[in-house]
Amino acid sequence: MVQRNSDGSPTGLGLREAGAIPYASQIPNDSTYTGDSVGDSLDALQTTVGVRLRATAADIDLQTLNDDVSGALPGSASDAWHPTLLIVNITAITGAANGDAEITVGTSAGGTQILTATALTDLNAVGEVIAIDLTGATKAAIAANDTIHVRCTTIDTGAGTVLTATCNIYGELI
Repeated sequence: MVQRNSDGSPTGLGLREAGAIPYASQIPNDSTYTGDSVGDSLDALQTTVGVRLRATAADIDLQTLNDDVSGALPGSASDAWHPTLLIVNITAITGAANGDAEITVGTSAGGTQILTATALTDLNAVGEVIAIDLTGATKAAIAANDTIHVRCTTIDTGAGTVLTATCNIYGELI
């Protein structure tokens, strides 16, 4: 029989005797982070170290000039977010593509607050992915619940009729 606390949760000794793996909320916290249990300290650590948020702008048409798609960040207006990485993934193609479309990324339709016109060089087949580092330039504060826009500023010059991509924009709460 497993020994239990007054709230019904197993005691540390009871867990060890039963050979069970305890929940983080059942392990006493001996770290320098606040909280009574490891679960509490992990919550504190998450806000101390930072949280990664992602906005997804799906199905941008890279053969339609000024096609603009957007995705909202899932954070709070009171938090600031800093973009660090953009992943562009080709999701559909019909016909031929040259891989020379260009996009911008911003906090408004057609905006360039996050990324100025950038070529998606050689991105011309379903499943191909390009990662674009966004950490090198200074950016104004962005609310963690803002809407991020991706716009096709130069269309792909291939003869295809369909060329779409999904863009995931990652960043950290600061």
